[in-house]
Amino acid sequence: MEYYKTWEGKMKKKYLNAKRYESKDVKEKELIDETLDYLKMVISMIEGRRVKKKEILIFLRQRTMYLCQKINKLGTCEPFG
Repeated sequence: MEYYKTWEGKMKKKYLNAKRYESKDVKEKELIDETLDYLKMVISMIEGRRVKKKEILIFLRQRTMYLCQKINKLGTCEPFG
């Protein structure tokens, strides 16, 4: 524990923590991208046309805002983005 009180120890710990959180963020972004690709494929098949990721994100954002309006009557909701 003494090591992490030194300047070198603090820098190493900061580096290790950043590396840990960075890999978590990358995995989450990859999962979101894979999910959006899947939704894009399924919705395109259902609608019989090509759907863009942007369309899906706009729909999800609108839906989230609508649900939050309903939830706000009972409690609180913080929409993403």
